Amino acid sequence: MPKKNQVKIKYTISLKSIFNLPAESVSNTVWVAWKRGSKSANKGESKHVLVDKERQALLNEEFMINSTMTQDEKTKAFDAKKIEFTFKEVRPPRNIHSLTIFFQEVNKKTKPLGKVVVNLAEYTATGNRDTITIPLVLKKKTDKGPSLKVLCITAK
Repeated sequence: MPKKNQVKIKYTISLKSIFNLPAESVSNTVWVAWKRGSKSANKGESKHVLVDKERQALLNEEFMINSTMTQDEKTKAFDAKKIEFTFKEVRPPRNIHSLTIFFQEVNKKTKPLGKVVVNLAEYTATGNRDTITIPLVLKKKTDKGPSLKVLCITAK
């Protein structure tokens, strides 16, 4: 059996934007939640932003995750370690009689629209700065669905 080492790595992840959103999302509130394992320190969500007329949402959100990665001593390859990004949206109720009703209904109308899972091991080289565009897998199929633009910086 090959020998494995445990390597602690700090990831700095910048969520830049979501683009190619459906036209019906314009003026709605969207955000991205993330989860890496079961520790509460590795979970969070971006600020909530409005989708503009160009069908994009600018997040400009940065967070850090510490992770212990398993590395093969001989090949130096890292075992897979996943982070999940969930894209969420608030669609206002159609008949709003007052702001109070709207705010009471917000949690009921919040729904995940799609998600994507990324293998952090693919971005685990000291000092790497990788900007990646990740297509989001939507619950509702579209021809050209939304994508999440992410900058991932790793450091040991």
